[in-house]
Amino acid sequence: VADFVFGCQTKETGLFVTQLADGIMGMSAHPATLPQVLYEQGRIEHNMFSLCVRRELHVSKQGVEAGRLTFGGIDMRSDTSPMVYARNV
Repeated sequence: VADFVFGCQTKETGLFVTQLADGIMGMSAHPATLPQVLYEQGRIEHNMFSLCVRRELHVSKQGVEAGRLTFGGIDMRSDTSPMVYARNV
C-alpha cells in the first residue's frame, strides 16, 4: 500500500502484559484507515472489511488460531452460522 503509515508498539505495560488478547485493532470510517486507503488505490473491490471471530475452548499466552480478517469483501470458508451485519456509524 503506497503512502500508508502503520503504528508500531515497542513496549507493553499494565493490562497488555497480563491479558490473553494478543493485539489491538482500530477500525473506523476515518478516511485514513487501511480499508479506505486500499479501496481508493483500487486494491480491493469494496470499501469494507469482515471480521470472523470464534471462541477457543483452551487459550494461552502463546495464542490461538481463531478468526479471520478480510478486506474488500467476505470470506465464507469458515462460516458455521449465519452472517451478522453491523452498520458502520
